[in-house]
Amino acid sequence: MATRKVVKPATPQKKALTVGSASAAQSGGQVAAQSDFQLASQSEFQLASQNIFKFSDFILVKDNTDFTSRFLPPIPPKIVFSKTVVIGQDPPAGNVVPAGTAISLTLAQKHIIPITSFNVNPKIRDTYSNKTLGDLLTDVSSNSTAQLILNQNKPYDNLNLNETGPINALMESKFGLSPTDPSFSTQAKSIYGDLLFLNNA
Repeated sequence: MATRKVVKPATPQKKALTVGSASAAQSGGQVAAQSDFQLASQSEFQLASQNIFKFSDFILVKDNTDFTSRFLPPIPPKIVFSKTVVIGQDPPAGNVVPAGTAISLTLAQKHIIPITSFNVNPKIRDTYSNKTLGDLLTDVSSNSTAQLILNQNKPYDNLNLNETGPINALMESKFGLSPTDPSFSTQAKSIYGDLLFLNNA
């Protein structure tokens, strides 16, 4: 005698009925599980998207103040703009703005900027009053020892005796400082700090 296997129909689940179609109800638990998965995935995705949007709703403007704070407006008409250094920025660094806000940057080729455009020690401005940053850097680089010291980016107070000698000699030859002047160390430190800035700008 042949035996016959009786298969019990799947019992529809409440969640399958809530999906809203008769065919879904007939398929029972399998459809319910798929629907739960899909709905959960969509809900999580939407929530994640909303959270990402809220997180990135405001961004911080990039900080270019190291250069822009020392550049004295107005921008000289002789400057040829190029993608080299940022000399102006609007809105200013540190402002929190909505995502997608346009940031206006003023760019200039570093070596053709007049020295008088920078807020630096008066000795530097007077010595290079009719010259450019390129002229100053070329003069400094002619003293290979001083240039190597500047490239280390060490503060004046951290220079050792073998380093202060060439730097102080540069102060005398290029900027007219006198070692007998009581303000020599103060002036040399100020000029050296500005040279570091201009060298690394």
